Amino acid sequence: MKGCRKGQYFSFDAIIASVIFILTFMALVSYWFSVKSSLESKDDQISKEAARISDSMLTPAFFTDSYKDRRVNASTLYALPNSEDALKRLFNSPYNISLTVTTSGGDQLLLRGPDPATLRTSNTARIRRIFLFYNSSYVGPAALDLYLYN
Repeated sequence: MKGCRKGQYFSFDAIIASVIFILTFMALVSYWFSVKSSLESKDDQISKEAARISDSMLTPAFFTDSYKDRRVNASTLYALPNSEDALKRLFNSPYNISLTVTTSGGDQLLLRGPDPATLRTSNTARIRRIFLFYNSSYVGPAALDLYLYN
């Protein structure tokens, strides 16, 4: 009788182990496909262009003063052109560009290009970069939202 019980316990353990293995395998497959689809969505050309422009904006040659002082001076931001065509030429991009700078409290400090809330396009890429901003009235964190669209 003791031998039958061991067999029953072994088969029960095998069933539980199989269920755990299948659940783990399904979770791994689900995770893999979600990561794969998110990486594929970032491979489109407009997202790459948005990343290139936002990276170049926060380098010392463009907005920041140096690599040691990563704050962005307001005068360099306010010197940006306001028209879409001028922004496209400045950043050498085939896409239309709109950018906003907002404080951590949500106050808008700068808008260049059309208002992003009014954009009605099907192909839009948005990148947000956080940086330190300073001018005569505000010193602190700010968010740069860069929109590229067709």
